[in-house]
Amino acid sequence: MSIYVSSELTEGKIKSLDCILCGECVDVCPKKVLCYKVMD
Repeated sequence: MSIYVSSELTEGKIKSLDCILCGECVDVCPKKVLCYKVMD
């Protein structure tokens, strides 16, 4: 979705309305620091 992940993660979350939860950012993270988390 061409979201600039590094600028979106300032609060530890991606809040972009363009995010469709595809997981590509998690798959390609070079430092393996991104993950999915289910919030209640």
